[in-house]
Amino acid sequence: MEVYLPAVTEVTQKSSYSLFDILVLKRGTIEELESLKKLRLENLSKEEILRVVKNNKESILLVINEKVEIKQSKSLSKEEAIRKVTNYLTVQCQECIYEVQISQIPDNARFEFIFSESLFRNQKGSFLIPLKTESSTIFGWFSGTWKTFKKVVVLDKWISQNSRLVPQDMKEELKEVTYISDRLANKNELVGRQVKKNLNENTILTRELLIVEKDIKKGDVVKLFLGEGPIEVNLSGIAENDGQVGDYIKVKTPLKNLSGKIIDKGQVKIE
Repeated sequence: MEVYLPAVTEVTQKSSYSLFDILVLKRGTIEELESLKKLRLENLSKEEILRVVKNNKESILLVINEKVEIKQSKSLSKEEAIRKVTNYLTVQCQECIYEVQISQIPDNARFEFIFSESLFRNQKGSFLIPLKTESSTIFGWFSGTWKTFKKVVVLDKWISQNSRLVPQDMKEELKEVTYISDRLANKNELVGRQVKKNLNENTILTRELLIVEKDIKKGDVVKLFLGEGPIEVNLSGIAENDGQVGDYIKVKTPLKNLSGKIIDKGQVKIE
C-alpha cells in the first residue's frame, strides 16, 4: 500500500484519530485502506505518525513532507470528507484522477463520517454518506459528486463503418469517463479490429464499438491441448462451432468428438 501525507492536512476535531483520518491513498486494496482505521494515533505529530507506520506489521509505503501541519476544524471538515471519498474511489481505479465536490454537509463537529466500500460500489458520479453521533446513531448525511478522468484511447480522425483500426488512427488523451459504462480498450486490443459504425474524431474507443470477430469459426483447424502440468498432449481437430476466447466449443478429431475452452485464436484446451 502506498500513501502520503501532504504538508498541510485538515481534520475534524475529535477525541482520537487513526491513519485512515489523515492519509491519502495512492495505491492499495480496499482491505488495506480499511486496515488504516485500526492504526490509532496518540497525537497528530509527524513523529507519532512515523512511529505507528514503523510498528505496523502491514506493508505501508509512506511519503511524508519534511514539515507537516495538521489542522483541526471545529466543524465537519470538507477537506477530510473529500480526502476520504477520493481514497475509496482510488481503490476502484488507481490510474484515474478524481475531482470531488461536496454538495451538502452539516456544520456540526459532533458527527463522525461512516465510510464503507459498499457506498461506492456500482455508483457513478454521486455519493450519499451517513453521519453518526458518538452513540453510533445515524443522525445525518452528507452528499456530493465526482468526476473521473483517465488516460484513454481516442480517434485521431473520422473513420467510416467497417474500417479496421491502425495505430495512426488513434492517440491517448486524458478524458472524463465518469459515466462511461462500456469497457475501455487499450491500443493493442484495438489495432486491426473493425468498427461497427461511422465514428467522429476524439471518440473514446470502447469494446462495444467494435465488431465481434470470432477467434475460431466452424470448420477451422484448431490445435487441442490435453492434460495439465509437465505432461501435455497436443493434437489437431476441426471446430464444430464458432467462438471467442473463453467460449466452449465442440471439436471433431479422428478418434472422437471433444469439447473444450478456447484459450487463444485457433487453440482449444480440453478440460
